[in-house]
Amino acid sequence: MTTNTVRAVALSASTHAPLSAGPAASTGLAPTDATVSRDGRFLYVNCQLGNRIDVFSIDPLSGLPGRNQIQPAGTQPVALVLAPSGKFLYASGSADSLLRAYSVERDTGRLAEIAVTPTGSRPSLLTFDPTGKRLYSVASDAYEVEIFEADASLGVLARSESVRTRELPLGLAILPADETAQQKSHFAYVSTSDSDEVAVFSVDPQSGSLANIVDPLPSAGQRQELAVHPSLAWVFATRASDGMLDVLAVNPHSGALTPQGAPFATAADPIAVLCDPSGARVHVLCGASATLQSFGFDAVAGTLVPLASAALPPAPSALAIDPTGRFLYVARRSFDRIETLAIDPLTADLVLTAGIDLAGEPTDLAVLPDGRYLLAASAATGLVTLCELSELDGSLTPIVTRPVGANPVSIASDPIGRFLYVGSRDTAGVGDISVLRFAPNALLTGFVTSVGSVTAGQNPIAVRVDGSGSHLYVAAETSRDVTRLSIDRSTGLLGNPESTSMGATPRGLALSSTRR
Repeated sequence: MTTNTVRAVALSASTHAPLSAGPAASTGLAPTDATVSRDGRFLYVNCQLGNRIDVFSIDPLSGLPGRNQIQPAGTQPVALVLAPSGKFLYASGSADSLLRAYSVERDTGRLAEIAVTPTGSRPSLLTFDPTGKRLYSVASDAYEVEIFEADASLGVLARSESVRTRELPLGLAILPADETAQQKSHFAYVSTSDSDEVAVFSVDPQSGSLANIVDPLPSAGQRQELAVHPSLAWVFATRASDGMLDVLAVNPHSGALTPQGAPFATAADPIAVLCDPSGARVHVLCGASATLQSFGFDAVAGTLVPLASAALPPAPSALAIDPTGRFLYVARRSFDRIETLAIDPLTADLVLTAGIDLAGEPTDLAVLPDGRYLLAASAATGLVTLCELSELDGSLTPIVTRPVGANPVSIASDPIGRFLYVGSRDTAGVGDISVLRFAPNALLTGFVTSVGSVTAGQNPIAVRVDGSGSHLYVAAETSRDVTRLSIDRSTGLLGNPESTSMGATPRGLALSSTRR
């Protein structure tokens, strides 16, 4: 980069040590990225301070590059990527926050600009998925990965969605699919309030039906809330009655649960548990003691280590985490408020930051999979509120409210955040499941549209969507059952209900194919 050159390097046939293959070729100012065509005939070098892309032909015998084009590329192009087809090249503009698309001339490798697409702030990294249908761009200043649909014949891009990252993303890669890996079995876990056990169901991967109930896991204490580790090898269960957290090992074949050592002591009244998306930490919300605790988790040994604890304002009632693992959100139903806590990435300390007042007794919270928005259900008003989530400090800004059923108590999102499901207990005791459609509004905020509703069980206490986005599960307290509903992937609407009797009163619900 300091010499503004590009040099071919040969590998020693005996030692594979790099050897200079000839003189360096000059480029524009500050070459910071390069890519070679799949047939090895052409080299593309972005010159960030030269505001251009240099195109080189590669001699097939010597490997030496010879420049055959200088292509203007906006302001400070910082990254290049070729479409898998080789027909198009894309460059991200760091200063002007634009993606430029170029057609590639097959015989000469020369470029011709065909389209310019706005992106988030300072795009810095680019990569394609193996199919060439989607281009991923990291917007460094916005802490986001933006996803663009790429037209295979025209090369133009259309922005589809975005996903939040942690601070200062520096790398981007698509992992290849392991075609030889066997599909993991799916299970549903239901804690019960009157039998002090966790029921285990196998889940049919096609129909989503619950079947082959294995022997439940008995307990000396009342297990309340459940969470599945991202590896699917562990389940965590709070015991509110005696202030304990169970770590339960999952049998990968039967789904049966086995306690991993003695239960771990928590503060009084642990009412909620969730895993950091990385699986390295477990967070426990304790209601009566108004405490939030974080534990480090060894996914090999199945052991917990205390990391941090934060005193909360009185009466916390629900817990959510953003997909980057940087922020935690605590609903305080009795005080009409949502608290925000930042997680220090180095020390794991939990720091209360600016929360928001939210009228109507917030009962449940869910952060959408893209990490940009939080949805809060308010029991007293029968409304859900969509809040925008700041990528800088996690603070919330209410955007819009939508009516749902009476007394909403649980929220679930499909895996990509297109559809939202809100379970309401309703005054008549018949469970109401409201279906909402979420859509982004260009690069600004988002909006939520009511799609419809169905009934499921009596007095539902938990709704969950499976990892495929094809099925919704509703655990109902009064009817003592779990209802499976099929999800129309295009509309989000629910149908084909199938109820499975519990014989006990459900308290918590977790699926092995989702984080919660």
